[in-house]
Amino acid sequence: MAHYLRNRLTEIKENLRPTLDALGLEVRTETWEDSMIVRFVSRPPDGPISPVAISFAKKAETRLAEPPWNCAHLLITDWAHRVVGDSGWDLWTMGEDTYEELPRPLPEMFGRIDDALRERPLVPSLADTPMCLLNGNVANAYDVVSPLVEVKIERHFEHGVIPIEYLIFVDRRRRDVVVSFENGASHAEIYVDCVFKESVPQRDVVRLEEIVHELCDPPAGPRPFGA
Repeated sequence: MAHYLRNRLTEIKENLRPTLDALGLEVRTETWEDSMIVRFVSRPPDGPISPVAISFAKKAETRLAEPPWNCAHLLITDWAHRVVGDSGWDLWTMGEDTYEELPRPLPEMFGRIDDALRERPLVPSLADTPMCLLNGNVANAYDVVSPLVEVKIERHFEHGVIPIEYLIFVDRRRRDVVVSFENGASHAEIYVDCVFKESVPQRDVVRLEEIVHELCDPPAGPRPFGA
């Protein structure tokens, strides 16, 4: 596939070089099931990427030695940025992909791609960026827990590979409470002083709020006589 896109990549680099240099980007190709994608990524491998890309029809569809520009589309992925309360963490959420026909002739086409690259802010490489959540459920849980108790967010990698993000707080008995959100898992696990308490669906913030109240609210006093 490298030969299939070689001339198009050369044209992209030549025509977009000032903008790519200004943004610190270079091109990288990806193979999707139904298309070839040209992405614009940071030169440091752990840096941010552009939400703007170019999609080409695959060779099986064009039946040509290289893809013509009339089978290419501008591909823009919508990203939403959210500051997670006072935690110091951020959340980037991927939205929908939009495909846009590219104008002709080529100068106008590259002008449109150039404008899109400059207009759309770069998106951090989530796994490599400190204080950038991988799991949106953690942000939602933080929003529920933080008004009830002082809580912090941490992230560690199990076996150096599997990302797990945590809500950590102290209950009314001064015990350490950890709510563990493994990325991709369906349930969060709750530990009190390192002892497993229970698991709850990661999206079930109602049950999580109940547990925080159970652990952190002052114990109910004796009921008045006759009440």
